[in-house]
Amino acid sequence: MKLATKLSLSAVAVFSIALIGGGYSLIEVNYSNEAQRISRIVDEAVQKISTSTDTLSSALVVADETDLPLTLAFVDMDNQITTITESSVQLREAPQLSVMQDAVEKAVVIDGEIEYQLRAIDMGGSEFLLVATSTEAAHHARDNNLLALALVSALAIALSGAAITILIRRDLKSVIQTIAAT
Repeated sequence: MKLATKLSLSAVAVFSIALIGGGYSLIEVNYSNEAQRISRIVDEAVQKISTSTDTLSSALVVADETDLPLTLAFVDMDNQITTITESSVQLREAPQLSVMQDAVEKAVVIDGEIEYQLRAIDMGGSEFLLVATSTEAAHHARDNNLLALALVSALAIALSGAAITILIRRDLKSVIQTIAAT
């Protein structure tokens, strides 16, 4: 393989790695920021509900005012679940007690048919008010961004290869001849 071809391929490879690596990093930062935004909104909702004197009424008001669709459910001492409001997250069974206790402190991500973030408000007497919202929009946005990155990268790599071949190859040949002469 000629030195000009090796240098052209090397330049395209370096460009490709930088483009894909940088693009992927930005996509992951964006996804992380979206997950944190969702968590922050759910935390604020839980804070408003838990500081209220009438928890259930306040929960309904907060669910209506929040930017994200929330599922609110009450878990009684017999571990029976009663749905108050429902979004795309459908809570048919109460989570394990340890999960609900963890969700009192911070958002817990629950995998399932639809991945969601769960927060819980301890109502006392082994009763909890659950607040859940889907993380599907963040995943969907990340998937779309990855697809866009793949398409843009393929186009940019093809254009950079063509540009190097057309614009720089002639100059590379003269540089190679100069180096060979020395």
